[in-house]
Amino acid sequence: MLDYDYLARPVKLVPRTLEAMPAIEDGGATYVFRLKRGTFFTPDPAFKGKPASSPPPTRRTRSSACSILP
Repeated sequence: MLDYDYLARPVKLVPRTLEAMPAIEDGGATYVFRLKRGTFFTPDPAFKGKPASSPPPTRRTRSSACSILP
């Protein structure tokens, strides 16, 4: 979803399969990632091999993410 632009100084993250950089909400507790239209992943039986017509934004909170060291 994100990649490094190693030619930029200082090095920065750039969106690859995202429309833009993630939106940070709730004081940094929630990150919203919006995928570009036409982005496909490996077929999964749960999705019956069809793309979603209008996917909702993916929301992930710190409680459901990996532990982040201070």
